[in-house]
Amino acid sequence: MVDVLLWASVEAGRKAAGGIMTEMGHSPVHGMIGQRTVDWTVAPVRHTIA
Repeated sequence: MVDVLLWASVEAGRKAAGGIMTEMGHSPVHGMIGQRTVDWTVAPVRHTIA
């Protein structure tokens, strides 16, 4: 499964990704996910759709 989220900046994306782990780390949903199978990648968009 690939889940893509878009933020206004890389900094905002990193802040959101960190918040998911700290603010929602004890969520039942996190307990259902094999954390070793997750690859968190935050990167700038390298193209646009005109």
